[in-house]
Amino acid sequence: MERDRGTVAAPSATTHPLSHGHDVAALATDALAVGAHLLGVAGGDGTQALVAAVAARHDVPFVVVLAGTRNPSPSTSAASRAAPS
Repeated sequence: MERDRGTVAAPSATTHPLSHGHDVAALATDALAVGAHLLGVAGGDGTQALVAAVAARHDVPFVVVLAGTRNPSPSTSAASRAAPS
């Protein structure tokens, strides 16, 4: 007997490449106004904080991709260094 699983819509994402001077908080707020169910950002601490504040205010999930100037990569983290002897 075959079970009807119904139709599931594939998730989609809209991206907004940024340059200096963009109002990141306004873009995040606008995304929610047109139906976004979560917010995500690739950027540094400042950009992350702005979008995180909007996500918290609207109680939606928030996804971060570390992409700031000083975000450590695995090759520079303490976890990749040899343990002291």
